[in-house]
Parts: sequence; structure tokens; C-alpha cells
Amino acid sequence: MDRPRESSAAAWRAARQVREDASALRAQSRQARRHAEELRAETNALLDTVADVIARTLRARGFALRAPVAVKFRTQQSGTTGVEVVVRLENPGQADAAKAALVERFADPLPDVIVG
Repeated sequence: MDRPRESSAAAWRAARQVREDASALRAQSRQARRHAEELRAETNALLDTVADVIARTLRARGFALRAPVAVKFRTQQSGTTGVEVVVRLENPGQADAAKAALVERFADPLPDVIVG
């Protein structure tokens, strides 16, 4: 008669362990979701700042924008990362001048600036 009790106690311990493991996984999942949300917010803030700086630079130099500056992260085949900037001007004929103004303003080369 001891065997059924031992078996029952072992089953209860196993079930309790499974519940504890499930609870721990839920807590980790909540933490991972919270961390992902924080990263998205930081990423959006960074991209928004780049777009704002580009737009202000162009407006200060007399360029009218047709649409908000679009910025997204881009990974090169080499594994390096950067941002791609797309600028839509009211006068597309000023694209070369606008790109030159951005290259002049920012010390690093801007190979992924698309102006049109």
C-alpha cells in the first residue's frame, strides 16, 4: 500500500515543479517583452532624431521638403550597420545641391542618402 502513496506523492511533486517552471517562464517572457518594448522605443527615438536633424539642416539651407524625412536602419553585406535617409524635396531639381549640403554638414560620408 505504500507504493500508491509514494507514486501519488511523486506525481504531486512533479506537477508542482511543472507549475513552478511554467510560472518562471511566464515571468521571463514578460521581462523579455518589456525589454523589447524599451529597445523599440530607443530605436524610434534615435531614428526620429536623425530625421529631425536632417530636416532642420535642409530647411536652414533653404530646401523645402515635400514629405517628412524617412530614416531606417540598414545593415551592409559586410555586417556594418548605419542608417538610410530618404529626403523628398518640393523641387527635385535641387537633389544634388541638397545632398551636397548634407555631405558638407556631416563629417562622416553619407553614402545611403537618397534625395529626390
